[in-house]
Amino acid sequence: MSRGSSRGIRNLQGIRVAGGLLKAVGAVIPAPFRSLFPFSHFNAMQSACVDVALLSDANLVVSAPTGSGKTCVMELAILHALNSTRNSQPRGSFNPSLLDQKIVYLAPTKALVSERARDWSSRFGAASAGAGFGSGAGVVVAELTGDSEYVQVQEIQKASIIVSTPEKWDSLTRRFRDHRALFRLVRLLLLDEVHVLGEPGRGATFEAVVARMRMIDRDLNGGRVGGLRVVAMSATVPNVEDVAQWLGGAEVRVFGEEYRPVQLERFVYGYQSSSNPFMFEKILNYKLLDIIEKHSSGQAALVFCSTRKGASSAAEDVLKSARESNATFIRSDSQKSRLAATPIKDKKLKEVLVQGVAFHHAGLDSSDRKLVERLFLDGALRLICTTTTLAVGVNLPARLVVLKGTQKYVNGSYSEYSELDVMQILGRAGRPQFDDSGVAVILTTDDRKDFYESLVTGRSVVESQLHEDLVEHLNAEVCLGTINSLPRAISYLRQSFFFIRLRKNPPKYGVYATPENGVGTIDKRLVELANTNIRKLISIGLATVDPESRLLGPTEMAHVMAKYYLKAE
Repeated sequence: MSRGSSRGIRNLQGIRVAGGLLKAVGAVIPAPFRSLFPFSHFNAMQSACVDVALLSDANLVVSAPTGSGKTCVMELAILHALNSTRNSQPRGSFNPSLLDQKIVYLAPTKALVSERARDWSSRFGAASAGAGFGSGAGVVVAELTGDSEYVQVQEIQKASIIVSTPEKWDSLTRRFRDHRALFRLVRLLLLDEVHVLGEPGRGATFEAVVARMRMIDRDLNGGRVGGLRVVAMSATVPNVEDVAQWLGGAEVRVFGEEYRPVQLERFVYGYQSSSNPFMFEKILNYKLLDIIEKHSSGQAALVFCSTRKGASSAAEDVLKSARESNATFIRSDSQKSRLAATPIKDKKLKEVLVQGVAFHHAGLDSSDRKLVERLFLDGALRLICTTTTLAVGVNLPARLVVLKGTQKYVNGSYSEYSELDVMQILGRAGRPQFDDSGVAVILTTDDRKDFYESLVTGRSVVESQLHEDLVEHLNAEVCLGTINSLPRAISYLRQSFFFIRLRKNPPKYGVYATPENGVGTIDKRLVELANTNIRKLISIGLATVDPESRLLGPTEMAHVMAKYYLKAE
């Protein structure tokens, strides 16, 4: 893959605005693909990325606020890959289904993956089948699901773009016998929300699967960086340069809050925690009215709650607070009449709805949910108390978003929301078509206030989680043949984000280096970590060592453990 501009991509042209030059879509995008973009010019953030995303093969990491248009940057990288392939085929014939390369998009949630699959199937399929592309079918997008391996492999073989969560991609490639042949075809790897590297559980899998692909890419290219291009999108984090270093010295584009289409104010309130989580939620319920009156400017507000019961209770308690303070959510007789006439099935919902407040969760009849959504969009409702499922579902823009408590109730116990979940919820604040600003509020315990202030202001450093599940991920690589010796295990770790952060923040990973032995101590720690975990694989019967070659090999138990994601005890 050459490093440089592509045939068919025009010289940059645009219009100058405050803050830079906006690139014109018609000036830089090949004609058949211009319909992908329903606007005349890329925004300032996108325009600043055109040169590297569309006009080069360089790895790229973009750090920018939510809503600034990062998906479009990934689409520019996709166009670069498709355009390169188109130019390599006979003139007048372009058949993406016969591509000798594939594009893989990884995102941390199924909702994001499904959204990309629907959107790109429609837009890329139609555009690539358009004028100038001969008789070829449109670009095929395949979403990895829970279907059988045979079905998934069939879909992948036909697809140009594969979209998946890291877990699904990891699972498929663990089970796919000819995974190296598949990886050889992957020429562009898109990583969305790459800052989730820092989240327990999902972060380790994200890191491991990317490390696997990059290591195999090196193997296929004689130990050198080969043809795999990596383009990653991140929220605002202070150590995005570490992510770029991990991805082979990628180009970095960092954009501040001024690039957010709707400016967002953020507030974090901490309250004395209770030993009883239910009591703490009740305390927060009675804080809601003051928060809403202070921050909503009389506009629409969403309050996110951890449970269905919590959502309905919050709505009831807000109304109780309103009655006690002679406040109301009803602003006109016409609003009151419309709410009273709305045919709601749920009795409790009807009781709060006629007072100008609603709750929303998956336990309601779908007709009730749709009516609540319509009333909110029409302005007849100013406040909905909802579960977090709404954060990734229907688009209900609000001036104010409140996260009521930072713990969720799952499988009989409370645990903190993931950082990604929190940022998705807060991202609901602000209505681009109505407002030039939005407000996001987090209500949490006193002891977590500083943490969430760092998170929402982009001061939360992304740390690796790979070491927490290292034995399981090493086992998967031994089963795949990626790791067959201690030196290979060490090489694998050296290509990890973990190694980057180990050198930057040794105490976080149990290494207390001094100026005299700093680098040596870190290298020693890496070797010890690899050695300890390889020995553990052998001791618990997951790996064997060939007496002659001294190479590692997996046992049957190891294959079972890798296939079904079992934990090593």
